[in-house]
Amino acid sequence: MKENLKAMDNLYDSNHKNEDFWDGFLLSPLLAELFLAGRLGHAYIFSGAAALAEALALAKVVNCLAPKNGQPCNTCPSCKKVAQDCHPDIRVLKPDKDAHHIDAMRRLQAEAYLQAYEGGKKLFILVSAELLLEEAANNLLKVLEEPPEETIFILVCADGEKLLPTIRSRCQLFNFGGTADMVLDEAKLKALQPQVAEFLQRLPILTLTQVLQESRCEERDKEGWLHYLAAMTQIMVKAAKREQELSLSPQTSLKAALMIEHTGGLLRRNINQKLLLDIIFLRLWQYSHTN
Repeated sequence: MKENLKAMDNLYDSNHKNEDFWDGFLLSPLLAELFLAGRLGHAYIFSGAAALAEALALAKVVNCLAPKNGQPCNTCPSCKKVAQDCHPDIRVLKPDKDAHHIDAMRRLQAEAYLQAYEGGKKLFILVSAELLLEEAANNLLKVLEEPPEETIFILVCADGEKLLPTIRSRCQLFNFGGTADMVLDEAKLKALQPQVAEFLQRLPILTLTQVLQESRCEERDKEGWLHYLAAMTQIMVKAAKREQELSLSPQTSLKAALMIEHTGGLLRRNINQKLLLDIIFLRLWQYSHTN
């Protein structure tokens, strides 16, 4: 854990003005779809090896002058300013000196309610957010409870569970493994979609036992399940955008997509596969019966 924290703290220092480095990262497909659908939230917790890169990609796209398919163009003046760490509406706070102390959070609170200098969105990225002192975290909580309009907070950390439960409850949690872990076969995803869509349509009439039987399919290895969950997320996002009909409402479909994205991230980290899959399918069954 200490090595992960040190690596994350050093990553921004080493590359924050290296445009070529940051331009190599794309926004995750789910975040890109949320941006396109106008459904971005006001507060996120990003964890994992690619968390900071995702935060900066999101910082670019929300103010990009020419976004394409939910991704930043990386060439407009706004994207260039983010890459060069000089955008007036994007703040990156690292845990050096007093950046994660109470006074810094009070300054952040005051800045958050000011109008954006360039008329777009304001975005605050807190690196190693789990190192926030308790008093500072409580001050940040006040802002998250009454978030200013057109402002996004991203808490980047190695382990989101180290944050206060009250802060976690007000943020959407995304886990990003390394980029190599996220390379999936598009042909496999496309081939899986009819099968996954058919299962999701039947959810309301299935018993819990039948749903859990699907989660324990022995024909799929870890790679197979990562593709299956990715295909499921894609379908849920389409349903949230009303581009595909499901038994779940658009709002519930988006909620399910966020849940699958996070839990799939845990699967990449070699956490108990059977338990994680049972949790995913149990929650899907619950969503389908409380829709």
